[in-house]
Amino acid sequence: TTDNFLNYTLTIMPTILLVDDDANVGGALDSTRYLREALDSGGFDYDLYTVPGGSGPNYNSGQTQLINYDIVIWNTGYESVNTLTVDDQKNLDRFLTDDTSGRSNLGSLWQIGQNFLADPKIDADFITDDLHLLSVITPAAALTNPLRGNPAHPVAKNWSAPATNINVTTRVTG
Repeated sequence: TTDNFLNYTLTIMPTILLVDDDANVGGALDSTRYLREALDSGGFDYDLYTVPGGSGPNYNSGQTQLINYDIVIWNTGYESVNTLTVDDQKNLDRFLTDDTSGRSNLGSLWQIGQNFLADPKIDADFITDDLHLLSVITPAAALTNPLRGNPAHPVAKNWSAPATNINVTTRVTG
């Protein structure tokens, strides 16, 4: 008969690779744990690759291959040297630009790191061509003014005492 039909919606979630390249696995400066917690709380399935030192995953060789993922989240944490190796940059370039791989779309990269652009090994072409940054601004000098609360505001009223000033150049950990 013609009255039998089925509507079915299939949602295909992107494949995600989280690259832990912060050199602080389990330490006080392990910033990748926050990304893992965010992905877990959002219910996302993802693979975790911890860079053992040196270069991270290759584009299309090795056990973990960038070509197999739609999204790569690469975290270099607080590092400002030895962040992305030359090989990492080449592999990420292929991940972002290789349209001959048979994938239906190019890869998406979320590069996270407090100081990775200060790394002298980061190639200028990688910054402009792959990350699409037109310029990088580095502060000329550290800020010297302390951050103070507004005593009239209920959230920040206790920040006005000199003992609770937070110097904006001091990293708060915890």
